[in-house]
Amino acid sequence: MRAVFSGLAAVALLLVLHAARAASSVPGAPQVEWTKPKIVIRTGQSDTDGYAATVFHRRAYVVDVTDQQGGGLNVSRIWFSTNRSGHWKRTLVAKITDDQGASGVTTPRIVVVPSSGHVVIAAIDYSASGSKLLSFSDQSGSWQPLSLPLEVKTDSSASDGTRAETSPAVGGMVNALTSFLSQHIPTTVGSLGGGGEANSDNDTAAGTLADEQVPSLAAYGHTVDLAFNADYAGTSSQCSKNEGNVFLSVLTDGDGTWSSPKNVTEDLCQTSLFARNPILAYNPSGRLYLLYERTGDPSTLRQLALRSGTLAASTEQIIAPAPASQNWSVLHSLYGLEALAFDAHGGARVAYITSNGENVTPARLMFATGGAEGWTRTLLHQATKRWDDADVAAVATAVAAGETGTVVAFEGTVDGAGTRSVYLLTHHPGTGWSSPENFTGKRDTDTSPKLAVSGGLMHLFMKRDGVGYLYARQLPVPEISEQLQDASGDTLRLSGSVAPETSPETVHVCLQRKIAENRWGTCQRDRVIAANQVNTGQFTYQRHSLAAGRYRVRATVQETDDHLSGIGPWQDFTVR
Repeated sequence: MRAVFSGLAAVALLLVLHAARAASSVPGAPQVEWTKPKIVIRTGQSDTDGYAATVFHRRAYVVDVTDQQGGGLNVSRIWFSTNRSGHWKRTLVAKITDDQGASGVTTPRIVVVPSSGHVVIAAIDYSASGSKLLSFSDQSGSWQPLSLPLEVKTDSSASDGTRAETSPAVGGMVNALTSFLSQHIPTTVGSLGGGGEANSDNDTAAGTLADEQVPSLAAYGHTVDLAFNADYAGTSSQCSKNEGNVFLSVLTDGDGTWSSPKNVTEDLCQTSLFARNPILAYNPSGRLYLLYERTGDPSTLRQLALRSGTLAASTEQIIAPAPASQNWSVLHSLYGLEALAFDAHGGARVAYITSNGENVTPARLMFATGGAEGWTRTLLHQATKRWDDADVAAVATAVAAGETGTVVAFEGTVDGAGTRSVYLLTHHPGTGWSSPENFTGKRDTDTSPKLAVSGGLMHLFMKRDGVGYLYARQLPVPEISEQLQDASGDTLRLSGSVAPETSPETVHVCLQRKIAENRWGTCQRDRVIAANQVNTGQFTYQRHSLAAGRYRVRATVQETDDHLSGIGPWQDFTVR
């Protein structure tokens, strides 16, 4: 006999973004879901100093900092974790010891060099003896500090371009920037959120915070860029004491030394403006972008600005204006590499938080997209109640763009009950934005969301209860097409395809014989390997010597780097 089955057409891999654990319903697209979040790192102690994460070749790279005090000392440990080998491994990068009263190492940053896969980490260490910019790389096979030469100017006349290079200190610490950063990194940010004129009411409503400066890293090809924020005090007659600037250094893969930092926002000094909290990112074509807060006196409203290419003043675009008539401004809690992303065509995507200066109206989660021709801003979510200063400072946003959609993650409240969770919003072209959805369903445990995309797959990281890090991936459910080519007393042949595919793809075939009405026998399982062919895995299954009877057969695949687990339909046939 011969039985023929018309299977579903194979579907090429297209990343279509949708809400957590919910399948995509976009016509013509494969079903897309999130893997179940799982804790992949346990710190074993209180971890208050944050983490950063990225992905490369569909593998995760995480850096986190743990802090421990004892014996009059504060010990910060920088850790690196990855599943690039297929299994999670956590190693110690550096151990930094300071006076117990010091702040310790702040939120780190991490990037992977595309040309080599080497990892670069940066962070700032606040100590009683001065602030230090730390940088490490595994390019030598083990974690080593990178040198940080700096052009030091004690006053406006000291501009001969000489470098002050310092060897790494004992214990693997790099302190080439110690004296510079201890003098020039500001210690407070003043009024949070601004609000027009500086008055006592505004100061009380907005409050002040310790300025936890965070560097930013970006990489393209064999080049890594480092941006950090520092004051320009005493280095130029054009700049007053309290004006913040963004400095940029460059590292060529294989070298152990960063270039002398260049002030890329020096033009703002001439107009008495600040540039704070830099965020670096490359678009798909290799153009460098710098996102930063742009403001004047700390009590005035904050704007959000973007520069690209050479990062010259002529490339500056104002993404989020802060008109005094509306009394809204960008919140200082903006910083984080995840706030800036690009779609497959190079279009910029920015997520940020704004707040009313008098803290009367709940804060807003905003999304901006556009370019030199103009920006479109969308209100994604408005908090249901006022956030106090501590809540505002803790708000975190993340954004990632795939080939056909965008996901924004944020930490905050949605239900008005005051509980904090990680929420996702997704956007499909032509369908608009979804409503915020609590990704894990938990409350007051999951914080600090971070998003990243690699190879068309999106990754979501978050922190749970301050000691664990969760990790989940957004993957399509595979479509399995099958055709029963022949079924006779001698031979069964089944051919089909899996899309998207991972090569080599293991296909599990289940063959069952009917032994009674509504009852099937034990599944006879076989495995076959599917070969890669134009985004699908082609497979053929053959079995000899089938006894007469009624049978059914189907193929299944397990979760891989390309897709979740999937199952094909049953196909019935009879052997006479």
